[in-house]
Amino acid sequence: ILTHDTRQRLSKAATAFIEVAKAWFAGHDVFTA
Repeated sequence: ILTHDTRQRLSKAATAFIEVAKAWFAGHDVFTA
């Protein structure tokens, strides 16, 4: 069972990863190539 602190850290890491992924995809025409 994860502690509340661990869940918060994982959530922040996931959010940051999603933001980076969105920025990367926005800068690379992977869907139109």
